[in-house]
Amino acid sequence: MIRLFQFLALIYLAFSGSAHAINLRSSAQAGNLMRFNPHNPALPGFSIELIRLLQADPQLHITGQDSMRSLRRLESDLEQGRIDMVVGLADSASRQRRFIVISRPLLYMQQAAVAVRREDALFQLPENKLSGLGQNGVIAIIQGSAYGAHLSNPAPLQMDDGAISLAANLGKLVRHRVRFVLHAKEELDWHIKQLQLQQRVRVIPLHGMQTGVHLMLSRKLPSSTIRYLQAALQKLEDSGNLHALRVKYGLNPAS
Repeated sequence: MIRLFQFLALIYLAFSGSAHAINLRSSAQAGNLMRFNPHNPALPGFSIELIRLLQADPQLHITGQDSMRSLRRLESDLEQGRIDMVVGLADSASRQRRFIVISRPLLYMQQAAVAVRREDALFQLPENKLSGLGQNGVIAIIQGSAYGAHLSNPAPLQMDDGAISLAANLGKLVRHRVRFVLHAKEELDWHIKQLQLQQRVRVIPLHGMQTGVHLMLSRKLPSSTIRYLQAALQKLEDSGNLHALRVKYGLNPAS
């Protein structure tokens, strides 16, 4: 009788634990090797490693982070509720309207920059920055990039947004198909090093153009799940694990 009671107790605990599990669908961003690079065991990507840290919480079960989507499709699926979360999207007015943005804790800060060929005569940005650049050559951004808003306001500039990866845009740069690649400095530096383009490409920071990178959630998620995820992320910040991950990938915390 005692053994039967113990067996039933174990069954109850197993089912009660699973009943409270939070199942979340995520995805990887294709072409962003700094955040998602599952084929590199040493540096699988900031976002993949952060998901692994979140999954140390027994209540959180996250799937889909090995499935690649373009940035544009990633945002569309998040908005439609086909996925629940994206770990690592830069802040923008459009994303604030469409998604739940976990602003605290911030994942990291990124700074806008342009990559140019090393022999390019441009060493200093014009005073009008992007609008000045657009008068002197084509600027490449990836599809769906938040930087696109800067290139279409107040007047559209010469822009190429046909590629889904930063590596493809850097390829266009070295082949003289575009003059500039606009992206986050941290990711430009990372990809230039990974692609061994240091002797062919250099990076010019756009001072004053800093953006927070966040965990973003579908607005279709229950408020209890949103609160739980924010608390889990805050635990990683308080424990120092999030800071250690930033250091590993050379990223800056909130200023």
